[in-house]
Amino acid sequence: MGPKYYDLGDMFQEILVPREVEKSIVEHYCEGKDFDKALYYCDMFKPFPDIYWFLWSLIQKTVSTIDFDFYTYGKEKYDNAHNNMKFLTTEYSIKL
Repeated sequence: MGPKYYDLGDMFQEILVPREVEKSIVEHYCEGKDFDKALYYCDMFKPFPDIYWFLWSLIQKTVSTIDFDFYTYGKEKYDNAHNNMKFLTTEYSIKL
């Protein structure tokens, strides 16, 4: 387990729910206290799991004997991380 906001951000990446559902989950999780801060931290952690899995797929593409399309999987994770970083720049005016 990582930091609580990392775990929530990671969960949102895996289940791919609409933004309003993310907000509802975060609001219930933090019981309405520091909602904006909690949502901000969840958003900040979203790209990291996909970056991890992208790098993992590059390694697996080279060393694995499993018949799996690691390239396509990694590309999907890379694109998702990139989209999340673009979201951070527009939603929070963060320069990356």
